[in-house]
Amino acid sequence: MQQYLGTLKRLDGNVVEIPVEKLKTAGIAEDGNVEVFSNEQAVFIRSTDKHCDVCGHNNGKLKQVGQMNMCKVCRDELKNDAD
Repeated sequence: MQQYLGTLKRLDGNVVEIPVEKLKTAGIAEDGNVEVFSNEQAVFIRSTDKHCDVCGHNNGKLKQVGQMNMCKVCRDELKNDAD
């Protein structure tokens, strides 16, 4: 029997139900906005409600630095300025 890491869902037309706990784990609010994109192997969903507190750009790789959400570009600039 095949083992899976996630929750299995069957497509219903062109709709897929995503369990709320999976959205919460990804930091996506139930009433939030998301971007859906794909490549040849997977479909990706990410929040569009989170932005870098320094530059304002939306970035899927935000990390909390102190009280701020920062994108990789701003974190790298901050690190380079500290050196």
